[in-house]
Amino acid sequence: ETLESHFALVTKQTAPVLGPQQLVSCMANPDKCGGSGGCQGATQPLAFTYTETTGLSLESSYPYTGQTGTCDTSKIAPVVTNTGVVQLPTNNYTALIGAVATVGPVSISVAAGSWSSYGGGVYSGSCDYDMDHAVQLVGYGEDSGRRVLGKL
Repeated sequence: ETLESHFALVTKQTAPVLGPQQLVSCMANPDKCGGSGGCQGATQPLAFTYTETTGLSLESSYPYTGQTGTCDTSKIAPVVTNTGVVQLPTNNYTALIGAVATVGPVSISVAAGSWSSYGGGVYSGSCDYDMDHAVQLVGYGEDSGRRVLGKL
């Protein structure tokens, strides 16, 4: 999603719908970092590297199946390539909101294990330190004096 968003910002065109299945089926995870790869997970840096070297195809070219599957190279027809990544300082709210404000959407890691009962609005569950999900951050603000990161 972040690659789609930045494509739209740079080109001033409608964001293409890219195929995450290509990442799930084709991106190597040799060190089993963040999971064993495929549907079992990986890390954002692996995805960034893959999209820099290979690019991503449209979802219509490489449709989502909900399974790891094997990489079908005949479906790879990249329409977008990642041209660079900046790693922000860890747990630095000021740097994070500064990047969102000046550069655009940011890919972040979150501990989403307790989100299963989330129903909407400002999430007020407990904080966890087991990062297990990548999301796109597109906004920020305050709610009753609390810092709020929005629209994940």
